[in-house]
Amino acid sequence: MLEHWIQPQKSPAFHEEYLGDDRIGRNLSIMSDHHTPSGNREVALIGADTRWAKLVRHHLYQYTHRMPDIRIYDLGDLRRQDPDFVIGPLIELLSSQICPLLIGTNLGVMNAVRQGLMQMRNTFRPVVIHESIPESLITHDKPLVIGVQQHLIPKHIPRHVHAMHLSDARNAMSEAETMIRDSNGLVFDLTAMSVVDMPAQKSSSSSGFCTEEACMLMRFAGLHADTRAVMITGHDPMSLQLDTSANTTAQLIWYFLEAFNQCIVEDPLGSPHYTSYSVHLEQYDTGFKFYKSERTGRWWVQLLSGIREPVFPCTYRDYQSATNGLVSDRLISCTNASLESSKQTF
Repeated sequence: MLEHWIQPQKSPAFHEEYLGDDRIGRNLSIMSDHHTPSGNREVALIGADTRWAKLVRHHLYQYTHRMPDIRIYDLGDLRRQDPDFVIGPLIELLSSQICPLLIGTNLGVMNAVRQGLMQMRNTFRPVVIHESIPESLITHDKPLVIGVQQHLIPKHIPRHVHAMHLSDARNAMSEAETMIRDSNGLVFDLTAMSVVDMPAQKSSSSSGFCTEEACMLMRFAGLHADTRAVMITGHDPMSLQLDTSANTTAQLIWYFLEAFNQCIVEDPLGSPHYTSYSVHLEQYDTGFKFYKSERTGRWWVQLLSGIREPVFPCTYRDYQSATNGLVSDRLISCTNASLESSKQTF
């Protein structure tokens, strides 16, 4: 069925006979026409720009396979990239609990992911790694944007857009991890990286994340159990340094896959493996309950209001601020979200 939208590869990106048994290229799974969930987490690689995707695969297939607990499919390349066409395969993959990872696509395909999740009665709250705030991000949802640079963003950012500047993300990666944990989809635009580390990008900006930082962000997305789809955008197909950049892009994908294999589903309200701390702020006549995971060290926060409020990702710094009588921007956002959720319930 997927072959209606996706062209299977006619030849491997890297000949299998040249790969060792411990390489990713020798450990790809094959998806049958009548796919049934395996019980393991599953991810499907899909190329958008065929030439670029082939270069990325060439490097990725040679990397060490350390993902025994997940299934990795390589489905081939999209026959067309327009969002209306992409909705079909995304719905099929998402409904089968398979995370699509699109290589070399464009931001417009976010609409396909959004509509696919909407048809499954789910909302789409993406986190976007980008050097600026494109217009397409402002008009939909409540996007989270990481890595924006002051000299490239509008003077007035709409209130519903939560943006983290490049310097803030680099100085406090735990804050970026919390934003990613508050999403259910990742868009990594290669313009967010420095041109030194990613020469085949559309922006050619001298500022941006280095390879190690970018891999860490991809790892955060892989560890997040609610990540439903991943898109890698922003390459320049006319660049003379495509192969070097494809190598780096393959590294980004590898760190996502490794973390995807290590992901632990966490539920602060339904598991005993958490330590909780209650903080009452007298000056605001409100309180919060913080949860720290004994397994991963992650933090969550819940508004104390007498009813079962939802929990939101937070950081240890948010807890420290509350114990000092201060309310961080994140706690304000969580309070507003809790109140909004209560209104919808009633």
